[in-house]
Amino acid sequence: MSGDKRSETTRRPRAIKRPRVPAGPLRELKDLLYKLYLEADAPTMDAVAAAIAEDDGLLGAPSKDSVHRCLVSAELPPNQADVAAVAVVLARMAAWDPNDVRARARDLWVEARMTVPLGQLIAECDPITLEVHRAIEVSLVDNTAELQQLPTYVPRAHDQKLRKVVDRAAAGTTGIAILVGGSSTGKTRACWEAVQHLPAGWRLWHPINPSHPEAALEQLPTVGPRTVVWLNETQHYLDTSGESGEQVAARLRDVMRDPDRAPILVLGTMWPGHWDALTAAPSSGNAPNAHIQARKLLSGAAIRVPASFDETALGSLRTAAVCDARLRQAVEQAEQGRVAQYLAGGPALVERYETAPPAARALVNAAMDARRLGHGMDLPMTFLEGAAWAYLDEFERDQLGDDWVEQALAYTAAAVHGVRGLLTRCRKGLPGPDTTNLDFSTYRLADYVEQYGRLERRYLMPPEDFWNAAAEHVHTPDYLMNFANAAHIRWRKKLAAEFYGRVTTTHPKAFTKLISLLIEADKDEEVKRLAPTTGLGDSPSLTQIAVAYAEKGLEGKARDFALQAIEAGQLDTLEVVDRILASKKKRAIGASFDIPGDEGPHSRSVSGPHRTRRSPHDWLETPVWFFPASSGSAPWVLAEVAGRQHEAERLAEEAATAGATWAWLNVAAVRLEAGAKAEEVERLILLAADAGDLQALEWLAGRRTEVGNTAEANRLTLLALNAGNPAAAMHLKLDEEGSHRTDLQLMRYGLTIEGKISGPW
Repeated sequence: MSGDKRSETTRRPRAIKRPRVPAGPLRELKDLLYKLYLEADAPTMDAVAAAIAEDDGLLGAPSKDSVHRCLVSAELPPNQADVAAVAVVLARMAAWDPNDVRARARDLWVEARMTVPLGQLIAECDPITLEVHRAIEVSLVDNTAELQQLPTYVPRAHDQKLRKVVDRAAAGTTGIAILVGGSSTGKTRACWEAVQHLPAGWRLWHPINPSHPEAALEQLPTVGPRTVVWLNETQHYLDTSGESGEQVAARLRDVMRDPDRAPILVLGTMWPGHWDALTAAPSSGNAPNAHIQARKLLSGAAIRVPASFDETALGSLRTAAVCDARLRQAVEQAEQGRVAQYLAGGPALVERYETAPPAARALVNAAMDARRLGHGMDLPMTFLEGAAWAYLDEFERDQLGDDWVEQALAYTAAAVHGVRGLLTRCRKGLPGPDTTNLDFSTYRLADYVEQYGRLERRYLMPPEDFWNAAAEHVHTPDYLMNFANAAHIRWRKKLAAEFYGRVTTTHPKAFTKLISLLIEADKDEEVKRLAPTTGLGDSPSLTQIAVAYAEKGLEGKARDFALQAIEAGQLDTLEVVDRILASKKKRAIGASFDIPGDEGPHSRSVSGPHRTRRSPHDWLETPVWFFPASSGSAPWVLAEVAGRQHEAERLAEEAATAGATWAWLNVAAVRLEAGAKAEEVERLILLAADAGDLQALEWLAGRRTEVGNTAEANRLTLLALNAGNPAAAMHLKLDEEGSHRTDLQLMRYGLTIEGKISGPW
């Protein structure tokens, strides 16, 4: 009894804490040792070390400190014999089978030793393989010293923000930073420079094989502490039409909040358009929440990277350029401080594209249009070859030889200033000397050229054979759905219906949109034919058809299909249809046009003033606070209101260059309210259009309509439609003098003046 009382009053030291280790054989080993330790009634480290020293049959002889590290450290013990000795002594104390425990501990130690940690040491990484752009090449004669692989780095304001995230990670706090900016603005280089400040031992993991999302989903569970998760071009991981993007975002969130993995640093880069697509909140309470996981992951993670170097950074560059001719050339020749783009060879690539032979230029044009309308990075050559033919005129086609594709590809593949050519072949497969299993059938457009094409070709509709080639050679459902949406918002409704019809089994929304198009084209028999064969189930498809008819205000047909849906088991269909019909009756006249699909790459919300405008003149009466992100406090607006017009335009240009293209319209609206002349306001609207704002041409078309210039209004409207702004269709009119020509032009784009589908089905 006295012994029991003594044990009650004499407290043992508190048990050591369980080590936090990511999933894998090392965690299993640590779990085994810790369980033995608890089953042995949490002995002291001195007691374990003494028991080991008394047993001559044990090969290991760890000290008290080594025993402690075996149990509490998250690292693999360096000596297998020490681990086995600790396991055997603890097994004896816990009354487990020592031989079985010894074997298990040894096996787990060997397995953990053979498990290669994810990624590689940062010190061993190559920035070029991590997709840092190669810099331009210069003659060594022009340089005063031997050039390093990358030019001297000059930090800017965004580097200071990124450094804070990196320093917190080095101190033990998991973090994320996504650099957001245009192509070749130095985002990836900034990430590379930032990770150089992490302590020795940090690793970097860049998941890309077999695809970005697949690699991330497969290996994220094994990410360990002190790892940089390198997500260059983050949209390739998160912005997918299927579920994989959301799965990657959700898994990243789980990894980042797992204390056993801390610290982890997630670094990524994105263009502004991709960032907006992933982080935009649903436009209404009923809108689908397509990227909820990505939006939560990215919340607060953006670090904006400007397109240009400011005067302070340019001054630092001039100092660094003394020893680097690449920087000297960039400072002297880069336009408007766009040093990073110049160093990456962007201007030279554009010049090579603009001076390309017809066949090479046609291939690049086809690739540009494919990317801006929604195809993935890897473009099938069968598609490009079939589409490129449409970008050549009859004379150019007659001049082509049998090997025109090979010659064109040789031109586009040539490197420019040491950077990737205009259009280069993708090398897919495992690296190494064996090339028998590599796939060279797809090609990739250079980033800078792609962004250049998005701007320069935004008002151009791809030719008919481009769409035909897509229908024949593109088979990925996500890309077909993107093409369908792109055709739909550009009022190419017959094409949209064809693409939607091919993906109804993989994209449920495609069926709804297809039915809506068929109803609009008065193809009731086609609707009936599709109803029972959608692959989505009779009841849901019948409900979708009933709802589509109700949305068009066709009460009789909506109720007919609603009753069929009820018979098929969808009991609330009639209630839904009645609610839609009642809502439409309350709207009186409602919107003057119907905006097709809203999921294209350049789409935006069209609620509020967009839906209720009656007259094109309403554009001119829209208050400045309506336009996105102005809120009356934007710097360009404040400067304009204060009468500093020159400064307002300078700030608006900077904002538009960084992606806020609506800044010019903000300035135009304020100047209009102040009584500026029409010519001055239109000059600003044209600057907005040149910056890529899809509302600008619609606004300008409205002004042309107001003054009776119908032909010019139609021309601007067609440009806006081609760019992906379906709201511009409200301005379509035929003038008496050029009605025949204008009508033919509209028919070419799949339109009649009422907006109905034209041409045979």
